[in-house]
Order: sequence, then C-alpha cells, then structure tokens
Amino acid sequence: MKRMIRFTTSLPDGHLMDHSEYANHIRSVLPTAPTTLPAFVIDDQRRNNAARCMTSLVCHRLSQVGEPPNCIKHKTFQWHHGQFALRNSRIAGHHWSTAQETVVRKLHEWARQQPLVYLLTHWDAEAGLLHAWAVPEDAAFAAFAKLPTHLRGDSKTVRIGLDDHRLKNVPDAPSFADYYVQSELTAAERAKLLEAIKTDDSIRQGHPVSTNENEGQPVLDDGNHEDESEEEPAWAYTQDTVTFLQELPEHIQDAAWHEQNKRRYERDLRDPTRALVENLKTGYVQRLNPAVARGKRHLSILKKNDYGQGGYHDHYWFAFYDPEAGSKTKSVQLFTIFLGTQRVWQYGLSMGNYCDEYVDRLLGALSVAHDAVVDYLRQAPKDTFVQVISGDDTRRFTPAEFAERLVEFEAHHSQSSGGRVTSVKIAREFELGTLPERSETLVEEIGDYFVWVWPFFDAAVSGVWQGPCRTPAAKRAEDEELVEPDEGPTTIRELAEMTALPERFLTDLEGALRAKQQAILTGPPGTSKTFIARQFARYFVRQRTNQPQGTYDVLYMHANWGYEDFFEGVKLTSEHGAMQFEPRPGFFLKWVAGLKDYSPQSRHVLVLDEINRCDTAAVLGELLQLLEYPDMTVPLLSGRRFVFPGNLFIIGTMNSADRSIGRMDLALQRRFFWVNLHCQPETLAHWLERPGNNPIDFDAASLVRCNELLSERGIPPEQQIGHALFMLQRTAQDDEASPSLDIPLSEKQLRQIVRFSVLPYVRELLTMQTGQVDGDLLQQLSAILLECVEHGPVPSSSESSDEQLPS
Repeated sequence: MKRMIRFTTSLPDGHLMDHSEYANHIRSVLPTAPTTLPAFVIDDQRRNNAARCMTSLVCHRLSQVGEPPNCIKHKTFQWHHGQFALRNSRIAGHHWSTAQETVVRKLHEWARQQPLVYLLTHWDAEAGLLHAWAVPEDAAFAAFAKLPTHLRGDSKTVRIGLDDHRLKNVPDAPSFADYYVQSELTAAERAKLLEAIKTDDSIRQGHPVSTNENEGQPVLDDGNHEDESEEEPAWAYTQDTVTFLQELPEHIQDAAWHEQNKRRYERDLRDPTRALVENLKTGYVQRLNPAVARGKRHLSILKKNDYGQGGYHDHYWFAFYDPEAGSKTKSVQLFTIFLGTQRVWQYGLSMGNYCDEYVDRLLGALSVAHDAVVDYLRQAPKDTFVQVISGDDTRRFTPAEFAERLVEFEAHHSQSSGGRVTSVKIAREFELGTLPERSETLVEEIGDYFVWVWPFFDAAVSGVWQGPCRTPAAKRAEDEELVEPDEGPTTIRELAEMTALPERFLTDLEGALRAKQQAILTGPPGTSKTFIARQFARYFVRQRTNQPQGTYDVLYMHANWGYEDFFEGVKLTSEHGAMQFEPRPGFFLKWVAGLKDYSPQSRHVLVLDEINRCDTAAVLGELLQLLEYPDMTVPLLSGRRFVFPGNLFIIGTMNSADRSIGRMDLALQRRFFWVNLHCQPETLAHWLERPGNNPIDFDAASLVRCNELLSERGIPPEQQIGHALFMLQRTAQDDEASPSLDIPLSEKQLRQIVRFSVLPYVRELLTMQTGQVDGDLLQQLSAILLECVEHGPVPSSSESSDEQLPS
C-alpha cells in the first residue's frame, strides 16, 4: 500500500495537509467570484498579455483567502501552506500545456517537503468559463509518466479533455474528474481577458511570427518566466481534429449535422488552419514571393457551391496561388489538404482544375533545364512523391522515377491531346492520425517544404527553371467547384453583429440595392463607408438556397481615372510595318468578362470607392445609360456590343464632407439610391459594449456632445465627426469582420485619435467653413473626448488656448 505523505505545514485549524487536501483547498477557493479586478495593466507593446492576465486572475481569486500567491520558480507559486504549479491554456477546447521531465522531477523533489498541486486550467473567454483541475502532485507525476516524450528533447504534451477529464493519447490514463472544478468568470474578468486577447492578436498581426521553436510555448523550464505565453499554439491540431475529419465522409449531405457541429469545425479545424496559413504566410511565403503572400481566400470551406442542395466536402484544404489567376482553383498551388475519406493529409505543390498553361510552362521549363532538375529531384526530402495525371490515367512516382521520365512526359504532352499531362503534384503524404504529434513543428515542416518545392511553382508561372530558392494531395478533387463559397454573414442579424451597425440601417441598404440595383453610401470621414460596403457586399453575394456564391470587388476611383481605364481604350500596335489600333478592355469590362465562370443565378457587387473623386460621368461612359436600363445591349466605341448583366449590383461611396470635389452629374445622381451614413452614436455604443473593447470606459455620449457643439456652429450632420474613428479593428484575411478582430480602445489610442484625427479634421473643416480656427471649440472637443482618461475637471473654453493644440 502506498504510504501517505504528510507534512509539518498545517491548515489554520492545525490539521496536517497532504497533496489531496491541498488540492481540495484550492478547488474550494477558486470558484469564489471576486468583487474587484487585480492591478493588471495590459501593455500594447508586448506580447503575452493574455497569458499574464490569466495568471493574474487566478492569483487574485486565491488571494481572497490569506496572502496573495508568491511566484517562486517554474511558474510555481507559494500560497497558503503549500505550492501550486500553474499551467494556463485557452486556445483549444481543452487544457493544453507542455512539461519537461527535468522540471517535473524537480517539482517531485519539492513535493517531499510540502504539499504541491498542479493547477491546470482552460479558459473559455467567449463562454465566460474557467475550467480547472487541481491535481495532487503524486497523481500528476504518475499520470505524466505515461505520456509519450516528443522526438525533440524531453518535453511532453499535456492535454486534458473536458468530456472525460483524461489525458489525451494515453489509453489507460486515470481520470482527473475528481480534481475538476468549473467557475463562471465575472463580467469584469471576462472583459479584461478579452481585452488582453484582442491586444495580443493585434500585436501579432503587426509583427511577423517568430519561428523560434520555444517562443510562445508553455514549456516548464528552469527560469522564472512569469510572462511566458501559456497558450497552445493556435495552429496545433489535436485528436479532436482527426476525429472530426474522419467523421466528415459520413455527413456530406447532412446539413443538420454540420449545423450542430459548427463549433467543432471552427474550433478544431478552421481556426487552427487559419492560424497555420497566417504563420506560413508571414514566415515563409512572404519571403518567397510577396505577391503570392498577398493573395486572398487561401482557405476552402466545407460547404459546396451546389445551388443550395446542401452538399459538403469530405476534405479541407488551403493553398497559396498565382495572384494573376484570381483563384486557387485556376492556378498552380502551394497546398495543404486533409482528406477524410482517404484518412491522409498532404502538402506540397499541385494544380487547380484549369491549369493547362501552368502545366505547359512547367514541363517546358523542366525539359530545358533537364540535368539541373534531375539533380534537384534526387535531393528531394524524404517521403516526397510525384503524381502525374494524363486524361483518366493517374500515376505516382518517386522523385527519381519522375526525373528519369521527364523527357517522356514532355514529348507525350506536346504530341497529342490523348497523352497530354493535365496535372502535376509534388508532395508528401502522411496518415491523418499523425497530425497531432507533428503539430508542434508543423509550421517549420510545411514551410521548409514550400521553400524546397518553390522552384517548380516558379517554373509553372514563369516558364523558366531558376533552381534552388535562395530564401530560406491525394486524388484530385474532381468535384471541386471553380467558384468557392464564402464564409461571410448569411443574415442581416449576423451582418449587424459583425459590423455593430443597426439592423434597420442594413435592411434599408439592402432594400435600396434590390430596388435600384445601384446605391451610394454617403457620409463624413470616419463612418467606415468602404468597410461597410465591403462587408455588405460579402453578405449580399453569399451563397444561399437557390442562389450560388457570387463575387465582389472594390475599385478605388481617383482624379486620374479615364474612360479608357474603366471601360475601354485602344492600344497602338504594329504588324508587318503597319500601325493599327486595337481595342483594350478596361477594368470594368475585364471584371464582367470574369463573371462568365459563375452561375447566372449568382449575384455580383462592384464597390466604386470615392466615386465622385473622378469625372464620374466621363469615366463611366456607356454605363451611365446601362444603369438606367440593365439587360439592354449598347454598342461601344470599338464596335463591340455590350450587355449590362442583370445580376450585377453597384455600390458607390462618397465623402459628403469634401467640398473640393465637384458634385456628381445630376443625370447620374438619379440613377442611384442614396443612403446616408452620418454619425451613429448607437453603433459606437454597441461596439464599446463588446467585452474587452472599452477598458477606459469611453462613453459614446461624448461624441454626441461634440457633434452638438459643431451643430451649434452651423456644421451639418454630413460633415460632423464620425463614430467609426473610435471603433478599432484589425484587418483579417478574406475581408472578414468579427468582434474577435476588434482592438481595445486604450488611453494611448484614444489620445492619438483625438490629436491626429479628430482635431486636424475639425480644424480643416472650420477653416473651409468660416475661414478661421476656433481654438476654444477645439479645446472643448479635446476635453470632452478625453474626459474618461483625464484626472481632474474638464477645462472651460476660457481656460484654454489654441496654442496648446497640435497644428
């Protein structure tokens, strides 16, 4: 029988504690909701705010009984007659941390002297829940011994599921259910944690992610790193990911299952893959080719674009592609794919469904540089295979076998259509079950392979074999659609939640666009006209029942735009010594021509940003007539005949405060419905109410007071201060909008907004309107907007001078 260890340390009543009793003591205190927040300051200049915030919140809760915990070493704290080793996580839907055997043994030695507990947490900030396991050291030590050691070093991964409270990947591991406790976060705790998370996300977007294998990972080391991140890497796939992918093939026509498992899809597959794409982009693809890295819609989605029939894919993938192709399905790709039916995953180089030109260029380049290519293929990374598709014939080769057949492939490809190669894939393949164990090094593994395979990608685009890069798929999806669905909002309510706008405004915009087919958003600077037009366009063209996925684009108009740029121009050419002019389509005609790949039932939106900055009537040309009579055929200057598609919609944006720009032609004005987007304090108030967005308690009423002062001086609503100036959000891939992308409005940011945006705008506005600057008014506006962060009374206009304001 195992001997129970007791210690000289005792509870206040004199009772001697062991590890289990100390764990019970922690579990009894942790759920008690605090009435205050810890003195934790979020730093928008450093990472790991969320990790430090979680630690601070735990310690603050425990400090309600006795002295606050005191950090000793190894993220281990002395508290209330014992010690606890704290391990926080929040990314995946379970606890995740890593442990080094040397540190675990050191803590085991400490445990001989006094009670010691592993306090393992999982924070669900969205749900406002704290899941915690206070595991006695002796139970944790025995369980951790069964965990497999990583191939690299002595580190082990600790994962505990919320379903059965057992260590994942350890079949006979004991359950930690007896050590589990769940607590609800207070509104203040949840807001502070979300503020920290959003701040970290904003910082990460502004700085490339380090490829240092230890950075941002919760390794138990020999130092006292209190700020070290204690979160699972966002690109970490788990056994839950594998299970979800294996279940996909059984539900490709089951819309109800996909709706019920939407959270699983987002948490276990979509979100980790988004993070993986971002890290590959910043760490590798950006260095290979910035234009390829700037592409959009790298990720696929599970739902097919099958005219509302409800079909879903049995696989999930992403790809970086040639930006000239406009879509990854029409381009050579650097791809990664997870195949549920085949139960494998692959990454490397592949081709989309319509890539004859890329195949031609690739095989031609490889043939010309035959000897160099053969040498390069002989040095291919382990497990590389080459798959070649010719018609209905699919063959797989080793790199050496493919090198020997290069001349044969090129010859057959050029001689007859029957032997033409339609696709080439150079990739690696592994069993789906290996995904979790490779997850920690996945960025480096895939990134390094992308670097190796890059010469083939470059050859497919340029037709020239450049050799090794100097900078450090399974069966082809025949049913992959040319037009990929978007994951944008499907309802007005979802769109309102993403943008913080009132539903009634978005409903009015939709009604205007449906009725007239073209509308203009007009308002002062700082009302997010372009942002709203983008997000509304995503919603409007979104796949729905009986409406296949459409597309949208944004064109920024300016004074140098002419008819030939937008609609049609001519190009001077020479043939056999004779000079001649050839018609050259402009942006609009090219864009409309690209819509032929879409279903006639789909919708398409073109956003003309700052539409009145150019000579609008001259630039739009024939479009002026077509906007009034869609589906009518008109002759162009080139002699070609053009029909304005009936499923094409136009949204223009216009700055109502810019008086220096000529007013739009009256005939053109009546062809649009006009939607006013003036200052909307209720929108700002809704955004500020989102947890974590408003740590300084800024009040939207402050903006109302400022605009009332402007109104008293004759400034009309269409020129007043916009609400969106105070609504900060980072840019996500694919034009996504989401509350999770918000950036908290900190004191520093508020002061910058007031000093460098609001005051210069009002100063210029007053100069235009009255010919002079009202220093008292500027000082009043500044004082009102900064009232929440200033200490002391708001100065009156008589106590201020314009000399104190920025010029």
